[in-house]
Amino acid sequence: MLRQTFNFNIILLILLIVFLILSIISPVFLLGAIGIGMFKIFGNKTFIPFSILLLLLIGLHGYLYMIGILLALAFIAFNIIKDIYRYYV
Repeated sequence: MLRQTFNFNIILLILLIVFLILSIISPVFLLGAIGIGMFKIFGNKTFIPFSILLLLLIGLHGYLYMIGILLALAFIAFNIIKDIYRYYV
């Protein structure tokens, strides 16, 4: 019999990306991204201080805030591509 398991890390990653995209519109959603960022999403150690980096984004204003959010999204995309390349290629 095949055992089916459900991976919650994918849901947490999708929620983190959604909250980061929504935080461009309203910074209140950054608090949700910080809460989700506290969970260890990937097996690597780069996501451990990710919630601390998101917490530092609260102090930015204007274009620097948007650039910080876009860099956080680029960091997530880079880690996803790196993990796909490592495990599937």
